[in-house]
Amino acid sequence: MEMLQVTQKNFDDALKTDKPVLIDFWAGWWPGCVQLGPELEAAAAELGDKAVIAKSDIDDGDAKPLAAKLRFMSIPTLILFKNGKEVDRYSGFMEKKELVGFVSKHM
Repeated sequence: MEMLQVTQKNFDDALKTDKPVLIDFWAGWWPGCVQLGPELEAAAAELGDKAVIAKSDIDDGDAKPLAAKLRFMSIPTLILFKNGKEVDRYSGFMEKKELVGFVSKHM
């Protein structure tokens, strides 16, 4: 299943849901981001349609303004939104079980 790719252009539309939306802000050149990828995909598979799991490549020209707007200092940064508002964030690696718990507490 292809994960939603979030940029400045589709950010507002991505948040228009009553489900929790977790966005992974990442870069392909950073080992921690690469390591998180499979864990995020496994968490997305387990959560199914109960949440939206998305990624935003901070090196993508359309995503850079979004990264600047959300003001985080390290990658990977995971930001969780509910009803269009940020409800939680975490910087660093998480295993699938932790990711599922992080999202589930906002369902």
